[in-house]
Amino acid sequence: MLLREIVLHNFGGYRGRHSVDVTPPSPDRPVILFGGLNGAGKTTLLDAMQLALYGKRARCAGRGNLGYDDYLLACINRSALAGEGAALELCFDATFDGGTSTFRVHRSWEPSGNGVRDHLMVSRDGIDSMLLTERWDEIVEEIMPLDISSLFFFDGEKIEAFADPERAGRVIATAVDSLLGLNLLERLTVDLVALERRKRSITADTTTRTRLADLESQVAAARADRAYALQTKAARLNDVDRAEAALRKARQAFRQSGGELFERRGELEQRRAGLAERFAEVQHRLIDIASGPLPLRLVQPLLEQVGRERAIEQEAERAELLSEALAGRDEAMLDAVGAALSKTARSRLERFLEADRATRAKQADVARHLVLPESFDQRLGFVLPAELDRAAECAGKLLASREALEAEIDEVDRTLAAVPAEDAIAALSRECDERRQVLAEAKAHYSLAVDAYESANKTVIDRETAMQRGYRDASATVAAEEDAVRIVEHSAKVRGTLDRFRSGLLDRHLSRIEAVVLDSLRRLLRKQQLVSDLRLDPETFALALYDRDGSPASADRLSAGERQLLAIALLWGLARISGRRLPTIIDTPLGRLDSTHRRLIVERYFPNASHQVLLLSTDEEIDSSLLEVLRPKIGRTYELRYDDGTSSTSIVDGYFFEEVTDVA
Repeated sequence: MLLREIVLHNFGGYRGRHSVDVTPPSPDRPVILFGGLNGAGKTTLLDAMQLALYGKRARCAGRGNLGYDDYLLACINRSALAGEGAALELCFDATFDGGTSTFRVHRSWEPSGNGVRDHLMVSRDGIDSMLLTERWDEIVEEIMPLDISSLFFFDGEKIEAFADPERAGRVIATAVDSLLGLNLLERLTVDLVALERRKRSITADTTTRTRLADLESQVAAARADRAYALQTKAARLNDVDRAEAALRKARQAFRQSGGELFERRGELEQRRAGLAERFAEVQHRLIDIASGPLPLRLVQPLLEQVGRERAIEQEAERAELLSEALAGRDEAMLDAVGAALSKTARSRLERFLEADRATRAKQADVARHLVLPESFDQRLGFVLPAELDRAAECAGKLLASREALEAEIDEVDRTLAAVPAEDAIAALSRECDERRQVLAEAKAHYSLAVDAYESANKTVIDRETAMQRGYRDASATVAAEEDAVRIVEHSAKVRGTLDRFRSGLLDRHLSRIEAVVLDSLRRLLRKQQLVSDLRLDPETFALALYDRDGSPASADRLSAGERQLLAIALLWGLARISGRRLPTIIDTPLGRLDSTHRRLIVERYFPNASHQVLLLSTDEEIDSSLLEVLRPKIGRTYELRYDDGTSSTSIVDGYFFEEVTDVA
């Protein structure tokens, strides 16, 4: 299955029509990233896809206890025109009837009287089909069965619940039943039991029938008690969820009021002291440099000009000395060779020597303003130009470092200024403590409800066993018809065969499921030795963990982030075992993870979760650094922007930290 397009019209916070292309541009870029702040409509987008596929059977997060019609009415955008209604479309490719086709599911509804009128139309390869529309609930089970949809559509904020042993057992049991077809065996077993009851009742006398009817009444009463206990347990679980939500809200208010800053005040003050110490060190080094040759950098052009003038004057001095020496030399030379020369040659030589002395005299005729010692040249060499350049470069780096430290100190000072007084957050701190107490009480009541349900369930099992024993006794003592006895006997044998087949099927596949889930968990965990093995109970599907010594490890020893990783590994492993090529949609997946586990999830899970991954994230989960890590695997990016003025959400290209959506 490959999702192509999602269309929302007046659905939830999405006013008007919004169309989103979710087709990965290439197989090596499977991630379609949606960014949205809290309340921008990420979960609404997830609910829209499930509602489009499954209709009234959809397990939408926003539905709660609402009936289907009430939920549809609640989903219509409040700003929509009266009677306009809402609509959803989901376009995807899927294998059906031996070939790949493009399906478009269009589901719309509008208010009608005191209720709602909904419509469904399914098209295949661009052609509307009434046959597909009428059979859609059956067809969608072939494409993506509802029982395993939770392996591919899940909300990261609620995923930690799956790490709870009891809830994990239910999730695993449902998934394994659907993956291996065990649900069919269960239904067949129930049908066989019903058949046995009918056949045994046919052959029973009046007294036996009365006793069997009494047993059935006891079973019915026990089942009613169990249903009530289950309802009570669900209500207590809702109380726990509400208490957790209230605690999160209180903690959020505590954080928004600066509670976390107040808790970090000592750390901030220590950091500022360290920054101030580093600033003083940099300032001292700057003073040391300024006390050296660096100030001469201000007059470097003048020093260079002095050097040039000094060279000119030195050349003039040498020319003057040479001119005086040449006058005596020339006269001595003429005396020495004059007799040997002709008059003409002597005259030419005299003119040449006179011209040479005149040239040198002209070179010596330079105004001399500088009176410098001989050591000046050596001193000037120490400050021009390399020494000054090195000092200036070092000073520049120190100035930049000082500026950065000043900025950090200012930032810490602003943060410290924002730290509230202790009395300003005392009430919020007390509220957090009270919410924790309420949560603890809710969990205690939930534990009692679980015990009551288990007791009621045991009573049902005991009474059902007694009823079955009564039917067996009735069949053995009263049955007169061979056909009925034969059916009862063969039905019991078939049920035994089904039980053995179920056990054999589980034995064959359970170890593979355990291995794949363990492999998924090891890919995600930072602590590789934290969990060395895991086992699934073949009866209850309870999840058991083992440490590196082979000893049982309680899930309570795991941190909140590690429990979330365990739940993700569980869903990932079951999805891999399913063998189905289905897209994975993940809503807010990183809420309780530290930076290391977040990076592992981004590097190892998101790109490999499926051939197509729709990721719904806040700017604090997939931040700018994790975006760069994930970028090579991102096919498209979108941002969900909520407008307070219109109270609606729009879908625009690009993520929080970029401008373009198609990065292929």
